[in-house]
Amino acid sequence: MKKITLILTLCLIASFFANAQTFDMDYVDKTDFDTEWDWGGGVTPSFSGGILTMTADGSKTTPNIRYIGPETSPGSGVYSGFDTSGVDKMDITFKNNSNAKEFRFYFPKASGGNSYHNIKDLQTNETEFKTYTIDLSGDPEWTGVKDVLNFRFQDRTVDPFPNITGTMEIDQIVFYSTLSVKNNLEQFSFNFYPNPVDTDLKLSSARPIKHIAIYNILGAQVLDKSLSLNKESIDISGLRSGIYLMKVQIEDAIGTYKIVKK
Repeated sequence: MKKITLILTLCLIASFFANAQTFDMDYVDKTDFDTEWDWGGGVTPSFSGGILTMTADGSKTTPNIRYIGPETSPGSGVYSGFDTSGVDKMDITFKNNSNAKEFRFYFPKASGGNSYHNIKDLQTNETEFKTYTIDLSGDPEWTGVKDVLNFRFQDRTVDPFPNITGTMEIDQIVFYSTLSVKNNLEQFSFNFYPNPVDTDLKLSSARPIKHIAIYNILGAQVLDKSLSLNKESIDISGLRSGIYLMKVQIEDAIGTYKIVKK
């Protein structure tokens, strides 16, 4: 039974995902989810195949789920919240099949009220998961321990605001730091594209590329390949949508990079 996983595994992974936490939606059922999350009216959570499905019943304009953290001690009713230390980015991977046009991430300010971060212009009736990034580095309120983190789907593009119906499927939510990324390949003019990537990841360098390894957010190696050319194309079509760490070696230098698989 998988709960929220604190990613501090493997020295290689830790060098990139220092202080990262991943909310990987591989809960067994709502009872498992219930221990560290809460949800508002108008939405029912369910689980299948590692995906959290939020089903909005049309009774609310702002269906949302809330992370409150594990209890500080069993049965206390006091929850630990979320420690923001060392975290400056959030990635969320979801598929929207509701009438919501916006996703809102928000948390309480120390002085009262909330700090809001929005992803606008969502597509409806999506057939594929997409990963979105929210930059928290410029928000002075993103500090200390937050009692609650809110994840909301809504539509503020029309007035009056419509009630939300349909489903929002969440695959993964990742908080991480970009401050510790090690990129030691600038001397070789190393480049890769596109990012996000769907099928083929293109690599180029002034010197032959020796090796590439890709790891998922849990630290498991999902690709390992020896290379020999200045320009290479890597087929990653077999990877599931989400966030990965790519380790590249050129001569004796190594660089690590975040990639997003569509």
